[in-house]
Amino acid sequence: MDAKQGVQAIQIIAPQLSIPIHYNDYTVFKSPVEDFMQAVENAGLSDRVQYLSHGETYNFNL
Repeated sequence: MDAKQGVQAIQIIAPQLSIPIHYNDYTVFKSPVEDFMQAVENAGLSDRVQYLSHGETYNFNL
């Protein structure tokens, strides 16, 4: 998956929030997370993506 495909996935699935994980755990990814971050911003989806550092947690409001 590359940045463009990641943005397309968000657009197709249309979740309220996306949290990218495993973005640098494997060598099969076609672009770095920075490319995805830029593509998300360019697509106007920044308010729907939460980035976490390794080991960081996120508490969902249910």
